[in-house]
Amino acid sequence: MFSRIFIERPRLAMVVSLVLVLTGVISLFKLPVAEYPEIAPPTLHVSASYPGASAEVITQTVAMPIEDEINGVDDLLYFSSTSDNSGNYSCQVTFQSGTDTDIAMVNLQNAVKRAEVKLPSDVTGLSSSDGCHGADDSPDRALAEHPAGSIRADRRLWNHLFLGNRIHFR
Repeated sequence: MFSRIFIERPRLAMVVSLVLVLTGVISLFKLPVAEYPEIAPPTLHVSASYPGASAEVITQTVAMPIEDEINGVDDLLYFSSTSDNSGNYSCQVTFQSGTDTDIAMVNLQNAVKRAEVKLPSDVTGLSSSDGCHGADDSPDRALAEHPAGSIRADRRLWNHLFLGNRIHFR
């Protein structure tokens, strides 16, 4: 019944759709950035260094104890870890959307502290301040603030790679 009105009057349908589009465009520029919905879930990072160890040794002695403890953190969505032959370990922990980043950081730091007693004494760089840091400003959020997927300033085009590097080194 309601659709029949727009089928019989295509001009009315066109006017209504134009009003909706214009309202959306106007509100896009008036809506503050803080009011945008969360696009990417919050992500935190854990890193450690075990000098002289191979990737297999790091996986067995560093990654497994840390990941066992991280696995029980509240609101955990998933985590992904890497270890290399130069003795570095990195774990990216992703939480469910809407999770408070500060509380997730505290829970993650507590899990890392519990795992710290199971790690070899040569493991360095794993502490609550340096080893576990938040990346609340993800590159996806920075790109979502501009509809074209890149930000232009001073005649330079900043793409996803540039913004990602800038945010993670800040």
